This record gives sequence, structure tokens and C-alpha cells, in this order.
Amino acid sequence: MTISYHTLGCKLNWAETDSLKKKLKNLGYSEAEFLTSENVAVIRACGVTETATHSTLRAVRQAKSRNKVVIVCGCSDNISEADLTTRDEKQILEYITNNFPADGTNTETEPLQRTRAFVKIQDGCAFQCAYCTIPHFRGRSISLPHQQIIDEINNLISTNYREIVLTGVNVLLYNDANIKLSDLVKNILEQTKIERIRFGSIDPRLITAEFVKLFDNPRVLPHLHLSLQSGSNNILTAMNRHYTAEKYLTIIKEFRNQNPHFSFTTDVIVGFPGETETDHDASAALIEQAEFLKVHLFPFSARPNTVAANLPDQISESVKKDRLKRLEKNALEAKRNFAQKFIGTKKFILFEHSTESQFASGYTPEYIRIRIPSNKDLANQIREIQITKENLAD
Repeated sequence: MTISYHTLGCKLNWAETDSLKKKLKNLGYSEAEFLTSENVAVIRACGVTETATHSTLRAVRQAKSRNKVVIVCGCSDNISEADLTTRDEKQILEYITNNFPADGTNTETEPLQRTRAFVKIQDGCAFQCAYCTIPHFRGRSISLPHQQIIDEINNLISTNYREIVLTGVNVLLYNDANIKLSDLVKNILEQTKIERIRFGSIDPRLITAEFVKLFDNPRVLPHLHLSLQSGSNNILTAMNRHYTAEKYLTIIKEFRNQNPHFSFTTDVIVGFPGETETDHDASAALIEQAEFLKVHLFPFSARPNTVAANLPDQISESVKKDRLKRLEKNALEAKRNFAQKFIGTKKFILFEHSTESQFASGYTPEYIRIRIPSNKDLANQIREIQITKENLAD
């Protein structure tokens, strides 16, 4: 009995897939590549954008056309083509074990394929951003028991992982029996030997001085995905984000006062209802000021069960496309300006598994990708490398 896994969307989805995969493997189920020789296809959906929803539906239909049994989980409403649609891992395990007996041949330890493990610590969100459908899919915030997280990380260390990413819908909402995220990280630092810690997407509304102080420890890496969505205060208000562009830039300044090389990636929605050229220019200006390492740009798409879907002054697709192209140029320039600051410095690179011969690539603590000539397999090794213009990968 073979099962394939096809994951779309965020790091949380990947963490949940990894969890399911591990449990099914321990039960004796074999893994196959998606749309090859699998008996059951598990598709972890993303419904954040219209494009992501279409990608999910396309994957489901491809699997069904090959007579696969299809289970859809993650962020999706009921999908009629699926044999089972659920967000409950226990229900998925029961469905598979009750209907498809394991062959018991997949109990051996597989070689490590990634150097970085995603660790789910939280799910759901208490906020009601006007464009966001995630609370509809995942509900209000819940936190995993802190000791369970510690145990999982120690298990990952025993299988040679050297870096973890703490993931969730909104990880700064973490609160297990009054142990908040900063407390959790301190416990991880004390009770595990994991060498590198990163975070999933961070909400600017929830950053505290205690959280900032965590980055004094070199094992907590100087990089954050700090969600922005717009550089216009008018649009941020319409989005129900509850911070200003000025507040956002103050947060960046605070981290970079602590470490000038602190890097930020972010998300920006282009063409939110009512967005003017002035609002667009404000986003472009903030991208320039923040010098983001990467900006994930998304044209606004009206999602079901959201306030923004019914707002007036919807923006035409042609205007969104034009603004998207212009912001892509701003984002590329910001990245180049930031990356230039690393040339001539030495950074510890965690090298990853690579399909390239004669080259090795990995990431600095700031999440800058480095690519160097190498005849050796450096996967999962940490090496100090001097950064040059030539080895900045992209």
C-alpha cells in the first residue's frame, strides 16, 4: 500500500504533512511520488488565494483521473471530487487504516532529505483581517503542549536535523498554560541542542520587547518573515490590520539596531479594494526603505467568507497586473541593495541536499542563499564561508 503527499501553501501545511507522513510510515505504509504508483493521494490544500484554490482543484482532478483514492486536507472547503475532505489528522489516519491495510514494509529509516524541519506549535487565528479566509478554515488560536514540542525537537535532533522552523498560522499567539512563545523558545534553548531556530510568519501587532531579546542568542537566527500586506495606512486600516507603516518600519529599525544584518521577508497584497496610485506608491516606498530580502507579491483575490470580497471599488485585473510588475522591480532592487551589505563578510552556511553536481548551496543565518563550487557533498554541514558577489545565489 503506497501513499503520496502533495502539499501546497505555507510552512504550516508542510509541517502537518510531515507529521502525517511520519505516522503513516511508522504504521507500515510506503511512500510514492505524487501521480505515479500510489494507491492513495493525500493533497494538503491551500485556499489563501484564488490561484492556490485552483492549484488544489487541479491536483485533485489529476489524481482522480488516474483512479487514485484522494484525501484533501489543509485549508479547503468540501471538495466533491475527493473521497475524504477533512482537517482532522486523526480522521485521516482512521480512514486509511480502516480501508487500506498497510504492507508493513516501510519501517526502515530513510536518508535525511531536508536540513530544516518544520515544527507545528500553533494553529488558528484570533484576528479578522478583511481579506483572510484562514479563520474560516482553521478557527481560533490553539497551541500545542510545550513539552510535546520539546520532545519532537529532540527527536528531530536524533535524526540529524540541525535547524527547525517553528510554524503556525500566527505563532506569536502561542500560549500553552501561560507559557508564551518567548518562554517556549527559552525552554527549547535550555532543553535541546538544536543549533538553529527560525520562525514562521510573524504578526507585527504582537511583537514584544521579550521577543526581540530572544535574538541575542546566536541560535535564534536573525531573520523574520514579517507580514506587511500594504505600505499604505489607508489600506492597512481597510484590511483591519491594526498597525501603521510607521510602526512597521520602527520594528525593522529596532531589530537592525540590534543587528544591522537582520533580514526580513514579507507579503504584500496588490490591488486591494479601494487601493489608489498613492496607496501603491506608499507600498513601493516602504519596500525601498525596509530593504526586504524577498517580497512575496499577491494580486488581491476575493475569498469566500471575507469582508473584502464585498467591499466597493474593486480593482481591475489589468491594474493589478501593472502594479504587480512595478512592485516586482522595487522588490528586486531592495533585495540587491540588502544583499550587497554581505559581500566581504563571513557567515556560517547550513548546506542543503543538492541535485547539482560540482556545486553546493545553503543558507546564511539571515536566509541568504549561497552557492559555491564544490566536488564534495556538503549536505547538512555547517561551514563558515566568505560572501562574495559571485557566490550570492540569487
